[in-house]
This record gives sequence, C-alpha cells and structure tokens, in this order.
Amino acid sequence: MRYLPHSASDRVGLCAAVGVTNTDALFADVPEAARLKSPLPLPSAAGEAAVARAFQRWAGQNAHNQSHLSFLGAGIYNHHI
Repeated sequence: MRYLPHSASDRVGLCAAVGVTNTDALFADVPEAARLKSPLPLPSAAGEAAVARAFQRWAGQNAHNQSHLSFLGAGIYNHHI
C-alpha cells in the first residue's frame, strides 16, 4: 500500500483527464448517506502493516457470498456436479 500525494496542479490535470471539475464531482453519484462524515478511526501514527490489519478487520464485517446465500450473478457462480 503506497501513499503517493499529488500536487494541486496534478489534481487539476487528473480531473481534466476524466472530465470532472474537481474531486468532489467524482463522488456525485454516491448517496450522501453512504459517504464518510469523518476520517477513519486510525491512530495518528500507524505503520503500513497496522493500517492493513485495520482494513482487513473492517472488511471482515462485510457480508459476502462465502458467508451468505446470494442469487446475484445470473447463474455465474460455483457449480457442483
């Protein structure tokens, strides 16, 4: 996991390349209720491994097709013959 910060001119160029006016426009289709209201609860000084563990722990709380029955996929799933 790398953090590669971009300068203000980099962000302007990136936004222009994808056809938006600013980075907020990239998230216009995400419902307001689904957006973070505050930063993630990470320690102010954490190493890469600690941050990765925190994200793995949070991801473990998600429902997925290995733990829940899912009928999504139009028949594209594991078949047992």
